Amino acid sequence: MSIDALSRLYASYQLYPVNCFTAGTPVQKFRELYPHDHYSRDVDPFPAHHKYSGTSKGADMPWWGRRYFGSERGRRVVLVSQDSLAPDAGSVVFWMHLFDNIATRIDLMSFSRRLDTPYQTFRYASYDRMRRQMTEWGLDLDFVFITDAAKVYRKGSWRDRDFDRQRSRRLLKDEVELCRPDLIVLLGAAGLSLLRPELRYEAAVENGKYISIGEVKSIVAPFPIGQGLTQLNFAARMATATNLIRAYV
Repeated sequence: MSIDALSRLYASYQLYPVNCFTAGTPVQKFRELYPHDHYSRDVDPFPAHHKYSGTSKGADMPWWGRRYFGSERGRRVVLVSQDSLAPDAGSVVFWMHLFDNIATRIDLMSFSRRLDTPYQTFRYASYDRMRRQMTEWGLDLDFVFITDAAKVYRKGSWRDRDFDRQRSRRLLKDEVELCRPDLIVLLGAAGLSLLRPELRYEAAVENGKYISIGEVKSIVAPFPIGQGLTQLNFAARMATATNLIRAYV
């Protein structure tokens, strides 16, 4: 597995134009404030492959744990999320890059105020809920990779969720293949609709069974924050997913 190969894959879709690494974006501000964090170091080579201008709405940056791309043994888990609808590229999925560095509401507000105005969207309630959910699942974040499901917007489009679904599906499949996970957790229906479109979300999230994506054991979980909390039977669905995840990791 190679971070450089991952960056080159994203570059072939022109997902992260050079301006998502400039001052004021969440990625760049994090690198400035936490230069010794593994993610800051790992992302450092990214801009070299992304010297182009954005031609459509950008994508959230993925995040990975410090040992995900190493040679150490561990259960590697890929979490497939959904677009956060941040103004443009430069945000990071679920703010997981902050988990090792920020624990309180005050600290998160301090970080958010350092960002350019369009990016000041970090909310502590969602941040804290996601941190607690990872703990409940028993995940070792050192071996977690998280990315959005659909990431490729239609060329020239800046409209929210106006994805090129065929190219998004192809990219996600290539991304999963490159990451070689032991387990895939699909958060909400977005990833399922791309990787197993023949399955109904309601059945997959409630049946209490693993599904397969290629040869990889996979789990469908309700989206843990935002509108995901309002879905029918959220608590029961989350309990089902949690049991499956904890049984595997």
